[in-house]
Amino acid sequence: MIGPYAVSRLQNLVWGHTQSADIRFGSDLRLLPLAGRTALNLFLTALTLGLYRPFAVVAMTRLKLEAVSITVTGSVDDWWPRPAP
Repeated sequence: MIGPYAVSRLQNLVWGHTQSADIRFGSDLRLLPLAGRTALNLFLTALTLGLYRPFAVVAMTRLKLEAVSITVTGSVDDWWPRPAP
């Protein structure tokens, strides 16, 4: 439980404090889903003698990315100047 707790807290802290003038990131990674995924990944990796490891990495990355949110202030179209006609 210590590993998933540290990972979830660190991700929420880092992404929660990442922002610029027009973009703000956030993260809502929960401990229990992360701990459950970690336990399942360890079990399946041991059961398959390591063959599940690539799938475990993808599943963990997907869980972490789904917890990240982006908030944009204003319009994205205003970030770059429009070319002259």
